[in-house]
Amino acid sequence: MDSAVSRPCACRGLWRSVLLLLAFSLASVGCGSTLRNASAGQVGCSPDDIVISDDHRGWGTRNWTATCHSQVYFCSAVSGSESVQVSCAPKHALLANSRSQRGSVASAPGAAASAPGASGVHVERGFDAKRNIAYVKGTFELPGGLRAIVVGAPEAAPGRLSVVLDGITPLKDLRECKTLGALVNARPMDAVESQAQPKVGAVHIESSFELAVFQPLAGRFPDFAIRACTRKWKFEQAQVAELQKLLAIYADLQQEKAAAGSSSGGDVSPPSSAL
Repeated sequence: MDSAVSRPCACRGLWRSVLLLLAFSLASVGCGSTLRNASAGQVGCSPDDIVISDDHRGWGTRNWTATCHSQVYFCSAVSGSESVQVSCAPKHALLANSRSQRGSVASAPGAAASAPGASGVHVERGFDAKRNIAYVKGTFELPGGLRAIVVGAPEAAPGRLSVVLDGITPLKDLRECKTLGALVNARPMDAVESQAQPKVGAVHIESSFELAVFQPLAGRFPDFAIRACTRKWKFEQAQVAELQKLLAIYADLQQEKAAAGSSSGGDVSPPSSAL
């Protein structure tokens, strides 16, 4: 009886050790067998058939692209104190809800192309000729006269998205808040770094998030909200769909950046500052 009772406990302890080892490995090793093995269980391919690219690491997070037999998957790992969660989503899962709505959003240098979106949402892909970088930007109207601005530029800040909360507000506690957070499928996510610009009667907070934070939005029933100190704003379903569209455009920019890097021998110099 004692052995029957202790065996599940021992198994749980062993599994916890494996997860912790994987979490440490994800944070410390390069694009080798560890990432291929972590991806294999998610994409259904042998580790030897998987090619890893676009590997980006953050504090407790890591995201990368896994390619297997011409199929592209966006993968992420989020490690906690006793576990690590690895997930991979095929690229078409992100694109499925957006390509038919977005259409072509190619833009000429120095110009921006707008994507038709939901009420209170404006998503655009553009090119900053001064900095020589392509970007995607979404503006989401929020209650109370506020707006959330989401910007991504793979060449300026690889593997990251910037979220800005901006607007006029009489709420003193909001004006004094210094950082933003996100709720992805009701799970709290912290920013990598934040900065606030004091304004009279207004709020302006800019926070940078790892791209891995947004990856769960590729699944079913996505849910997203941003929070500033004690307050939060939940995106409407149409706004979440537009955010998925923005992520799809960002994925296109990543692919174009990787292709440009390959053709130039990998010598791509990022600008000194992001958008």
